[in-house]
Amino acid sequence: MKIIKFITCPVLFVLCLFSCHKEPYEDIENKIRVVVECNIPKAPVHIFTSGYQVTVKGGWEQQFVTKDEYIGVEATCEDSDALITVEVYVNGHLKDKVSKNGFVKTKVIQLK
Repeated sequence: MKIIKFITCPVLFVLCLFSCHKEPYEDIENKIRVVVECNIPKAPVHIFTSGYQVTVKGGWEQQFVTKDEYIGVEATCEDSDALITVEVYVNGHLKDKVSKNGFVKTKVIQLK
């Protein structure tokens, strides 16, 4: 009888442990806001982020919700004198802000 209890308790514990296992980040959604500004309003700026590509003039702001693990933003302008500023907010908090002439790339931001 003691042998049955000795074997049954650990087996039940392991089964309960695995039945409750869930990936810790699989359901986390993050609200992302990307703001891009250019000091030359008529200069076309090409923006690339998370599978999203757009060309704008002047400024651009986009909000979206994602379950991705990382995000990064690149912006480029053919006019090398154009000052491009990119801000990335995650859940309302500024995570990166960079400014450069012609081409700018944010750091890769880990979301999870």
